[in-house]
Amino acid sequence: MLIRNPEHSRSKAKIRYWNIGDYLNREQKLNRLREAKGLEGQLPKMRILQPNEAGDWINQRTEGFKELIPLASSSKRERNYIFTLSTLGVCTERDAWAVNFDSQEVLRNIGQLVENYNSELERYRSTIDKPIDIKEWKKKTTHSSPGIEDYGKY
Repeated sequence: MLIRNPEHSRSKAKIRYWNIGDYLNREQKLNRLREAKGLEGQLPKMRILQPNEAGDWINQRTEGFKELIPLASSSKRERNYIFTLSTLGVCTERDAWAVNFDSQEVLRNIGQLVENYNSELERYRSTIDKPIDIKEWKKKTTHSSPGIEDYGKY
């Protein structure tokens, strides 16, 4: 919670931080604030935040990580790394449709994708007597990875 004090508008702000606990839901957080009966009494529990050189405010990184060997090269000049090959892996750009912690949500998403595809395919077939550029149609109706049109015909 940030509160601006108009009396100190010409000076740098002091940002104070008070950790009320991790993994709390909305009600638990609000209860902690109610129990505190205002922020004034909590000043001793708060710490003044100062960002480090990397711009980290709360969870400031440990500088020791700079000494670790990188997993893959981030530039052509870097020579000391563990893996020689770096890849995006399977890149279908469909994570929003096909990846979720809830399997039922994945099934709903894929069902909607199939329904949308079939609807667009039917719409396309209904206009088959008119010349349509299939690549333009696919651009408008599906989101595909670069080069995906090379893998199959509709």
